[in-house]
Amino acid sequence: MNQLKSITFAAPVGLILIFLLAGCGVEKESEDGHGHEHSETVSNMHAPHLTMSADESTDHHGSTGKIEKPADARKVTVIATDFAFEPSDITAKPGEKLFIELVNTGNAVHMWQLEGKPETHVHTSGGETSSKVVIAPKKAGTYKLVCSTPGHVQLGMVGTLTVK
Repeated sequence: MNQLKSITFAAPVGLILIFLLAGCGVEKESEDGHGHEHSETVSNMHAPHLTMSADESTDHHGSTGKIEKPADARKVTVIATDFAFEPSDITAKPGEKLFIELVNTGNAVHMWQLEGKPETHVHTSGGETSSKVVIAPKKAGTYKLVCSTPGHVQLGMVGTLTVK
């Protein structure tokens, strides 16, 4: 009999707690696949990552709205598939300004960047295109290109930038 009274009391109290907690306005965070979390909506906490000018908006991933290729940059279009870059090998002159256009024809989120150089990071969701101006290293050599989405390097999503 005491067990029945406990269950009869606990069930409504539990339901009330669930409804109260559901209405607290806690934002659901989700892993975006490359090492940090994002709210499903842009929150005040995320706002400092955004920068805007009169003709473009850029988030901290390097993905952009409408951006024009600078006249002094060479356009390089890179197709990101699930799980490769085409072309996978790019050649540039030391310090050359490259306008990287990353076209994601895959379903997964893909990134393109020189390994160890986060400032070269271009981010795009499946079916989207993003672009960014990237300055090639000033020192001649071969540099590894990677998709920095976790697990994609292991799946073969790599390339090279040869600077000569």
